[in-house]
Amino acid sequence: MRQFSQLAILALLFAALVSQVHPSCLATAYYDCANESSSEGNPDDAVADYDIAMTSVWSSRLIAGFGLLRKIDKGVIREFERAWEISGDGRYCQEGVVLIFSMKDGSYRGKSLGSTGEYQKVTFNWNPAAVAIVHTHANGRDPRPSEQDQWVARKYDVPIFTITMRGMYVYDPATGITGKVLDDLDWLNPAKWTQEVYRNLVASFLGDHNHQTVHSTTTIAAKS
Repeated sequence: MRQFSQLAILALLFAALVSQVHPSCLATAYYDCANESSSEGNPDDAVADYDIAMTSVWSSRLIAGFGLLRKIDKGVIREFERAWEISGDGRYCQEGVVLIFSMKDGSYRGKSLGSTGEYQKVTFNWNPAAVAIVHTHANGRDPRPSEQDQWVARKYDVPIFTITMRGMYVYDPATGITGKVLDDLDWLNPAKWTQEVYRNLVASFLGDHNHQTVHSTTTIAAKS
């Protein structure tokens, strides 16, 4: 194996596909923005505030990975489409995967890794330059990143996204929190990728993380 190249395996645990699936959208609200006042004033200043807040929790690598949500363009979405086609629009048991790279000019580039033809998993050589992983989940399964997906995210310190017919989700290895990015197939629509997507997700992560920290501190104090 080449130096700095490691084998990454996403064991995506699928049940047998049923002939007709009628999934319903999850009702959980992930976008409970606790800092709504930040949406007022200069949008660029508001986004910068979230960037600063993230440094208290996220590594520079994770910040780069989540920065994708601010700068997704048609080129990245085209790679999402290629991965989605590999999955048969979520109907197949094989997965499509896209590695995300942060470029020197501040933009992001996606690279679809094609089909490995494997059943219920996708295997690829890890590229240490990647800052995020995006992959498909089948229509009949939980659209959120699985436990194995979460393990991969923690191992490589990158956010791991799932793209599904029921939305786009992301697992953050720093906080251990999973959030919903966009509904249904909105992740294929360039018009849906506004700054609000990034701000709402980060706000929900920070809010949930702060709640967990306070709860943990209170529990420890009570035991002592």
